[in-house]
Amino acid sequence: MGWEEIGAPAEDWSEIGASPEELAARKKRPGFIREVARQVGDAITHHVPAAIASTIEGEKPFSATEPRNFLDTLVERGRTKSKERAAEGGESDPLLGGLITRSDVRDNLGPSLGFSAAGMGAGVLAGIPAGIAGTAVGGLAGGAIAGYGAGGAANYAAMQRSMANQFLRDARDKEDAIAVKARGTPLTDQEWVTGYEPKYIENARASGHWEAGPEVASNVAQLALLSTPIGRIIKPLANKGLLTRGAAKLGGMTLAEVPSEALTNIKQQPLQVESGLQEGPAYKTDSASDSPRDAWKREPSTVARMRSATRSASSWPVSTSRIVNSSPP
Repeated sequence: MGWEEIGAPAEDWSEIGASPEELAARKKRPGFIREVARQVGDAITHHVPAAIASTIEGEKPFSATEPRNFLDTLVERGRTKSKERAAEGGESDPLLGGLITRSDVRDNLGPSLGFSAAGMGAGVLAGIPAGIAGTAVGGLAGGAIAGYGAGGAANYAAMQRSMANQFLRDARDKEDAIAVKARGTPLTDQEWVTGYEPKYIENARASGHWEAGPEVASNVAQLALLSTPIGRIIKPLANKGLLTRGAAKLGGMTLAEVPSEALTNIKQQPLQVESGLQEGPAYKTDSASDSPRDAWKREPSTVARMRSATRSASSWPVSTSRIVNSSPP
């Protein structure tokens, strides 16, 4: 149990209702600290390389004329690791005395760290030179505008390409599973490119946009928030010790992050449903019976995905672990 690992009492309200077999299975799985360490390790060894590779590949993960290369190997290696972790089970295991579950840790770390690292890396690589050049021309203000502008654009492009890539790979997994069931073999790359990719490409692009756009806007808002009137309230409290600096930063990040996550969920969920990558019904923005909370509930991986996406990764890599990964090597 998570409490035991940090020295808390073994008695835990989260054990109420669990069978002896389930309790025994939980004890064999990693607790909170080990689970976090595993996910961070997975991010470094698998998910960061996979995210960089998927960003480079973009909307063309498969080619009808070119053989698969090391980029494909890196992406599939990361996806396979996610499926292996999901296959371990225990998603609902309570950690930290039931405050969170194992799936909260798995979905918020690992793939998400890799996805974020790739986007931030692209932003930094573009933003620093632009900031230096902008400072030479327009002073500090010019440097800030140029740096944030170039960094944000690069961050957006990287995240959009990576998410579109993952969306198309999820769709390929789905179509491969259908083909295996129907004829015993997965699709060839030629079949995918000519007969299947066209019907998914627009939703893949849109999903990438709704992943990257709100996320980049959130990142910029987080950087600027402490300069707003809200920030002028937060900073004195932090300076006087009424709020720790960490709490002040967390509050600012939350104010910026929660709306962006809600918007991403609302816009991506119908795309997933339409493409058959997630069960419906699809959220409808013009329906009186739907609310943002409904869309949040319907996106099981993004609640956690601070995707986010799954987040970076989308929901299909997890669900396909129950089908059979039939993608050709």
